[in-house]
Amino acid sequence: MDSLILSFGFFVVLAGFLLNIPVIVVLYFFVTKPLFKTYRGSTKGALFVSLLILVVILVVSYLPGLRKFGELCRTHGEPLIGKLAAADKYYVDAYYVWIHKKTEELLKSGRLAFVEGKNNRSKDLPYIRVNFDGNGTRVEQQVASLESEYGLRMRYGEEFGVNSTTREFYRIDNEEVISSYTSYDYMGGPLAWLLQPWGRRHCPEYGDEWYNLTYKELPLITFGLETVD
Repeated sequence: MDSLILSFGFFVVLAGFLLNIPVIVVLYFFVTKPLFKTYRGSTKGALFVSLLILVVILVVSYLPGLRKFGELCRTHGEPLIGKLAAADKYYVDAYYVWIHKKTEELLKSGRLAFVEGKNNRSKDLPYIRVNFDGNGTRVEQQVASLESEYGLRMRYGEEFGVNSTTREFYRIDNEEVISSYTSYDYMGGPLAWLLQPWGRRHCPEYGDEWYNLTYKELPLITFGLETVD
């Protein structure tokens, strides 16, 4: 698994570098070379100016979003983490019910009865209950109504190229938010494809007190079945 991640990272770095080459070639042959030829400049000078123009374009496209990202991160407060007595079920308000590793372990051990979600295959039975059988295979039961008192939903936003993801764990009957957490992701602005992977920024950053919460299950933390650390 580690070698796969390393290989993917190498591919992203290589792709980010190679994508800049066609842009430099276009700038060289269609912008700087004709100008330098007119003023009898050198080929090396034209290539250098092509690189300089590309750098200026990337910086100008990158900075506005980076400034907004910095503002959001500076005002990024602590997440709201409510405390509830451990429940054995919850609802995921999403197109597909993703089961994280820790949740799967709790379902298999019986500490969670099931996780509910939307059923996209039937209008008569609009919900499903997800669990695992004795062989560890995912099982989905179609049902007409929810048994869960609490739900998990995601809210997405975007401003100046900065994407925000807010996870909310709420009470289904009155929409009261019990726990919530927001993270920010800046891909690099309009020319992000030329800046990968160096242009990407995430908040909270690695090592931040709340970094691990991005990858953990808010319902389990609220129920006291998992810790933030």
